Amino acid sequence: MQIVLIKAMERWEELVGGVSCPTKFDTKDLFETMMFSRELSQAERVFESWQDGWVQLGDYRYAVAFLKKRKKEALVGAESA
Repeated sequence: MQIVLIKAMERWEELVGGVSCPTKFDTKDLFETMMFSRELSQAERVFESWQDGWVQLGDYRYAVAFLKKRKKEALVGAESA
């Protein structure tokens, strides 16, 4: 939901015009939300192309790199827990 508000805020003048935007986010919040949105988009790309354990040929290298990164993050998280 927050990403939708941020996108609306970015285009506020175009959407509404003449009225100041009532929504404000601090820089850290904007950055974290945009990073989360980017990661989510990457995950969606992999999982949308995933069919019965198979990935479409055009997405194979991307899926392998994405899943290797997630595996490494999971292992680091498990070791520190």
